[in-house]
Amino acid sequence: MIIALSLSMVPAVLDQQNKNAFFHLADPKLTCYDSAQQQTCPQYIFDNFEFYKKVMFDRDEPHLPEGYKQIYSAEALQQVKLIIQKLDDVVDIKSVNESYTINVSKSEIIINAATPMASARAFATLSQLPIMDKQNESDQQSYMIQQTVITDKPAAHWRHYSADACAHYMTIPDIQRIISAASIQKLNVLLLTLSCSHSFPLQFTKYPQSRLVYGSWSPRHFYSHSDLQILQTFAQQRGVVLVPELRIPSQTGSWQFANGQLLADCPVLTAQNVNNFVLNPVKELTYQYIEGMIRETVEGLFGPGIRPVIHLGGELVNFQCWEADREINTYMKEKNITGSQLWNEFASKVNAIIEKINPKIIVVWNEAALNNDNKMTPDAIIHYTVNNNKQKSVNMKIHSIHSINWFLSSMHPGGGHHYFWQETWHDLYRQDPNQGCGDFCLGGGAIQPSNNCYARSCEQHSFDRAIGVSDILWKGKTTNAWGETKRMEMLGCKLDNVGIGNGPLDIGAPCPGYIFV
Repeated sequence: MIIALSLSMVPAVLDQQNKNAFFHLADPKLTCYDSAQQQTCPQYIFDNFEFYKKVMFDRDEPHLPEGYKQIYSAEALQQVKLIIQKLDDVVDIKSVNESYTINVSKSEIIINAATPMASARAFATLSQLPIMDKQNESDQQSYMIQQTVITDKPAAHWRHYSADACAHYMTIPDIQRIISAASIQKLNVLLLTLSCSHSFPLQFTKYPQSRLVYGSWSPRHFYSHSDLQILQTFAQQRGVVLVPELRIPSQTGSWQFANGQLLADCPVLTAQNVNNFVLNPVKELTYQYIEGMIRETVEGLFGPGIRPVIHLGGELVNFQCWEADREINTYMKEKNITGSQLWNEFASKVNAIIEKINPKIIVVWNEAALNNDNKMTPDAIIHYTVNNNKQKSVNMKIHSIHSINWFLSSMHPGGGHHYFWQETWHDLYRQDPNQGCGDFCLGGGAIQPSNNCYARSCEQHSFDRAIGVSDILWKGKTTNAWGETKRMEMLGCKLDNVGIGNGPLDIGAPCPGYIFV
């Protein structure tokens, strides 16, 4: 008998056909090959499977097959066979194939995944399939799995969680935990803020950009490129790409500790607000720093298996600061240009640097791309955070990603009026990332600034609420949030089971792993 489409998965799968048969599930053993069975999978895929086994079993570890035979005189399903169609796939976040199928039968579980990244998505789904043995609930090691066939793929190519390592420093384990949380939610990008007005916690090895680390909170609170490589390798294991955000020309107050000449001189304005600091666009030294920063980031963070992506920010550029600087003001008068036109000039010079270094994909805030009609490179992505008209990016034939009303720091995202904090996820859930961008919609994601939370408290602040955003990006549409709470909280329990903090969405029963004896 075929049972109707299941909506219990988070994010919701494209299609799930269940049969009325259940099997005991033992400790799974993975085999993994390419489609021709000529090449075994890289070790990081097996390592990721071991991680997802911890997500999968939310009580005690399951019995071995011998245990099921001894206790219940029953056979147990154990073999998981993973077949990856293209093992050597280069991850291009604008086009990566994350489709997969899962077929659970009496003898084995077969996963067909298009790419290594798709295998991570399949593991995330598989981790949600085991259920409690209803006939033997007191046995914390007894699990069942239903016979099923799942066919799935994401609606959006780009699905990010944005974390801020600038306003407050995060340790490497903090960031790795966030990467794991992103993977469990089937997100494929960690957008990591690594520069802002407050600090520049990134160490470069070559001069002059090596001086930028002087803007870190202290000589101990920065990331070397070795640290970022460790994080990128860890992210690859989880099916996630680490994308650094290095903001220019605004939110650059921390650059003053590298060299004060890099910034426009407007002390009255910067005394009022640290975000009024802006780079000096008429000095050649500024572009030497920018080129060195981008070049080292591309060469150090992205290997041959990942198409490079860098977010360059570009919001809150204060033209008054440029006008207050004597040198810049003189330059603007001599060339008879406005602050907006000077920004155009700055953007063109940065684009020339990008073309020379060839980092492929640059992401900028919608202010940087649209408010002043700055020119964009063909592979650029416009990141919408406010309600600008997306038709502009469509006319430019530029892809866009959506974070409008998806700031997790907001008390009332999108103008919502929920009284209880946990209910504000309903406001996140009603946003439509596909509105107004047609064929150029690439996806989007939630943003968690850390000015209102530390690393671990940010997890409590973000999850489960961000799971609703993940669900929309994966399935491509919004639904009534009131009927989805229990489904979302189920994934929150999975996060909690592997030590990732999150907050409840409603009053409810304990997670399955909360066993008291």
